[in-house]
Amino acid sequence: ITGGATSSTSRAGAIDNYGGIVNLFGGTYKHYKVSGETTKSILGVRNHGTYNMYDGAVVQGTSGVVRSSILIYQGTFNMYGGKVENGYGTNGGNFLVGYSGTTYATNFLRIYGGEITGGNASNMGGNIYGVYDATIYIYGGNILDGTAAKGGNLFLNKGANLRVYGGTLSGGTASEVGNELYGVNVENTLTGTIL
Repeated sequence: ITGGATSSTSRAGAIDNYGGIVNLFGGTYKHYKVSGETTKSILGVRNHGTYNMYDGAVVQGTSGVVRSSILIYQGTFNMYGGKVENGYGTNGGNFLVGYSGTTYATNFLRIYGGEITGGNASNMGGNIYGVYDATIYIYGGNILDGTAAKGGNLFLNKGANLRVYGGTLSGGTASEVGNELYGVNVENTLTGTIL
């Protein structure tokens, strides 16, 4: 599914999940720039919606489109498999978790398997950026080869929570600090593998 967004209220180009449950069993999801419109994420979730991603599904960023591939804003993204790759953003090339300064305590990214790779952020969190009320659980899977100024693979900011129980973070590159991960004012539990 390739999508652009023409509505100023839409938060995603390919699928904008507003309170539903979306299961991604396969397919490739991309975005493109709509002339005269603000670039949107490929997938977005809000109003307590949920995505479940499985093997066979691929979310693929587009070079030159600077917007996090997946926006979690008042919702949940469960990644059981599949691949999220090559996203570009200012903060969070592949995932931007938590979007508003208002605390809803409802922004969750849970990674059980699959691969998140090649994300690029000009500022923070090459693969994943979590902020405010974001809670990120990493039980498995691989988070690889992210690039950013701060937190090559993962950056957490302003109260975001991180729990790492498994999986691997490796190959991250940060031009300033934190090749794999970096956090400011966050709560962390780390028992996984960080290379």
